[in-house]
Parts: sequence; C-alpha cells; structure tokens
Amino acid sequence: MQFSQQQPILSVTPPDNQLDPFFDKNTALSLKDAHQEWKIFREKQLSHIDRYLWNKVIESIVGYKLTNPSVRVPSLNRELYDIRYLTDTQYGIRDGQTFTNGKVALQTVLADLQNPDIDFHPIDIDAFFSLYSFDIPTNIIAAMDIIYNTFPYNHVNRIFFSVLHDAFSVKNKYEDIFKTSMIALHGIRPFQEMGQFDD
Repeated sequence: MQFSQQQPILSVTPPDNQLDPFFDKNTALSLKDAHQEWKIFREKQLSHIDRYLWNKVIESIVGYKLTNPSVRVPSLNRELYDIRYLTDTQYGIRDGQTFTNGKVALQTVLADLQNPDIDFHPIDIDAFFSLYSFDIPTNIIAAMDIIYNTFPYNHVNRIFFSVLHDAFSVKNKYEDIFKTSMIALHGIRPFQEMGQFDD
C-alpha cells in the first residue's frame, strides 16, 4: 500500500498475482440483484391492493397474460413439470405462473359478488350484473376492470383476499408474498441508570 503525499489519492498495490486469496480470476462473476423491494398490504388497508396483484387474479381466471393473450398462464412447461414431478411450481406471482386455479378464483369472485349479506353501497350490484357477465374471457376482464376501478377499496380488497385464502388450497406457501404483522413494543424502563428510579 502506498500513500502519495503530492496528490490526495490512495494507491493500493497488491502482491504479484494475488488480488484476493479467495477470488479465482479465471471464474466469471455472476452478480445478483442486491436490492429487493417489499410492499406491505393488508385486507383492511384504506386503499386498493396493487393493480399488479389484481391482474394476477384476472390472468388466473382467463388463462393468459393480459398484455399478450398468446402467452398461457400458467406456462405449459410449468404445468408439464408439475404433472411429472408432482410439484406446484405453476402457482405463484412470477412470470409463467398462475396466482391460483382459475376456476376456483372465478367461483370465489362470483360467490362474493352474489353474497346477499354484503352491502356493495354505493354500487348497485344488480345493475352491475345486468351490464357485465363472467362468461367469456373478454367479459371477465371488463368486469374485473370495472370492479377494481369503480368499487370501493374495501370490496376490492375483500374479493382479493377471498381469492388468496382459497389459493392456499392449491399451494400452501407463496414465496413472493410475505406475510407480516406489525409488532408494538412497550417498554416501561428502556434505559435504567442507577439511582434514577426508585422501586
């Protein structure tokens, strides 16, 4: 190691042929992303769940990507792999995966929308069903889009979480959905110094 007194530059001179004793200079580096961003979402939050998650439900129901109808959801490769190895790689929120079984998701959405115990105010649910149907993929996409864009957040979130709960019947662990809860810490005496508190 050399320090230059004339210029404020640090110059490091390693020993010959040895930059790092644990680094093989003939091996190509495979760098991975160091940054991951997580978002917290809850059923009772005061805003709609992310559109990305809602779209994953729609793609599961219709069986293809919304951005490219020629791409199957889940991919054929994942379905065949799961059949051969008895796994569940086709379920998830990554590319080539379906959020859940499409038929189950559609039944869940319809059961929620047709539940007589739920007040959809200010939405007139009978008028909604007179205008929108869930019979073919294009109608399903239009109906789900209207639900997300016009229904209040509490209804959208309830529907999404109903689908999520039913999704656990086909896959019990979603690696890309992290379940967390807030922890409240309550300390009476976090820093106790001698003589400061009398017991």
